[in-house]
Amino acid sequence: MSQSYACKRVLLQVIICAGLMLACTPSAFGQRSARRESVRQQVAEQIKAILDQLELDQEYAVAEKTLTNLFDQVIGYGRASESEMFREAGLALRMVRQLGNVDEDQQATLLKFLRANPQLSSNLVFLFQPADEDEAQVYSVLNQLRANRGDQLEKNPTLTAAICVVHDQATGRSPGPGGSPPAGPLEIFDYYTRNEMYFPIRPLARVPAELLVWLVDVNAGIDELAWAAERLGGIPLDELFQRLLSISHQPLAIPPPPSAVGTGPQRLETMLQTGGSDQDRAALVALTGKALGIPNVLVTLEVDKLKYTWVGFLDIRGQRSWWNFTTARLAIPPILYEVGGELVNPQTSRPISIQTITLLAGLLSQNPADQQAAIAMFDGVQRLIKLETLGEVFEPAPLGEGQPGRRAPRPRQPDIRGQLDLLALAIDASNGLYAPAWGTVAELARVGKLDWAQTRRWVELVNRICGRAYPDFTLELVRSMVATVPEVEGQNELWETTFRSFRTIRPDLAADVRISQGEMWEKAGDYTMAMECYRDVVRLYANTGPFIVKALDKAEQLLVRTGQMGAVANLYGEAWEQIAWPPKSEQSVKENTAWFQIGMMYADRLDKSGRSGEARQTRLRLTVY
Repeated sequence: MSQSYACKRVLLQVIICAGLMLACTPSAFGQRSARRESVRQQVAEQIKAILDQLELDQEYAVAEKTLTNLFDQVIGYGRASESEMFREAGLALRMVRQLGNVDEDQQATLLKFLRANPQLSSNLVFLFQPADEDEAQVYSVLNQLRANRGDQLEKNPTLTAAICVVHDQATGRSPGPGGSPPAGPLEIFDYYTRNEMYFPIRPLARVPAELLVWLVDVNAGIDELAWAAERLGGIPLDELFQRLLSISHQPLAIPPPPSAVGTGPQRLETMLQTGGSDQDRAALVALTGKALGIPNVLVTLEVDKLKYTWVGFLDIRGQRSWWNFTTARLAIPPILYEVGGELVNPQTSRPISIQTITLLAGLLSQNPADQQAAIAMFDGVQRLIKLETLGEVFEPAPLGEGQPGRRAPRPRQPDIRGQLDLLALAIDASNGLYAPAWGTVAELARVGKLDWAQTRRWVELVNRICGRAYPDFTLELVRSMVATVPEVEGQNELWETTFRSFRTIRPDLAADVRISQGEMWEKAGDYTMAMECYRDVVRLYANTGPFIVKALDKAEQLLVRTGQMGAVANLYGEAWEQIAWPPKSEQSVKENTAWFQIGMMYADRLDKSGRSGEARQTRLRLTVY
């Protein structure tokens, strides 16, 4: 290389570096930032102009088409830092679509009212679920509230929105535990606004509408709410449930027996004294929670013609909030814990998993605008999926005026890459709390649109974002993602990623993962790896919980299947030796401990293998301890 060429090359590198430094100066960053802010302002101005024109001409079809084109531009070119632009465009399009489906004689009044009450409109418009609700019915409830409490609705936007989407089908609501006719939307609004000063979660205006949905689904009369608040207001829900259980704790046979005589507070007082059925007791606890402003839900579990019912409620201790499905639960057999239970979303009347509802607790500490932006972004995902399904070309005009001499950027496309990109924005905007976005990722994986690298990335993402704070939800999603991977090695990698997330924070879920891995290896015909997974549960969690019983059962079945019945007793013996003996103070309840139960299983297996002497010695140790 000549000296002249070397000098020219060095000079070229200096020029390039200088250019890069110039492009990255604060001035350059500031110019780009100013351009993007100008774009957002232009979008906001266009939205205002469209809605102003709509107020004048009431041409909803025209406004919807114009806003759809604008939203397409935001979908195509919007960035992660422009969540407010997504929110504003999504809000306007949703509002126009919803009002376009109400009675024409109500449209003009509702449009003006919503625009004049921005907090109420954003909460209601984004809470509405078009796949499950009827606009005319929802806005009929709003009209009833507006006619009677119009000046109070903007002060209570989340409460108003929740009442509208829950009580849009008030006809057919069955009476609650006291038998009184259910309160109507206006009565419920008045009860909560007049009594919120006494609630543990206040003010209600700061509680997300997504949580208040689980508070305002009242199927009791106001007299029953008042009775519960006065009679039981000083007792925590979990303690109240346990007190009622102490009266009677037999599960309810199906069909249920007749309820107590009388109606309203009289019937409730009878239930309080006698306990009633499991369903009655749980309903009384749920009613008390709603009377005290605590969102809650009834959970049911039907096993062997017995129906168990308990209460899950929003539990707040200091700065921490979570959905508590444990302490107000019946003393059901531990083996049934993992079965979970069934609950129904009061807004949609559709089943919802316990794992999904746990995400809602995080909304208490989140800016509502972030969740609304996530919903708008998710609307964008749905739009891209629809365009892909229809095979339509997506070429929205660039946002803003563009820059002279520069080629316009390519918009986000309605392919899997564009869909996942927008889903990632929605999840980021909501801090991982918007469950439908995660669910869509799982659905895309189920229908085969995700390749292995994408599947692995999303499993890693849900573990990183939700694994520690919402492990139950994380496991539910990972399980659905694993089911889409055909290769056992790939499945195992995803399980290992998840196991590392749970190993120290949730032994029960970590054990669940290991057992799932064991089942996976069994299905693949690798019995050695399967047995290793089952034994790993025993080694790691022998003194942690009852879930090792399932691991032992799986291991025993595998030994029998592979003709190793003689090793079954030793399997239980090794497990029993790893379990710590219960302290002397627990003598009265030792029969409920894993040490005692697995010890008895060990003795039974010794008998079956012809080792009766060892079985007697084992039972003696269990008895005299």
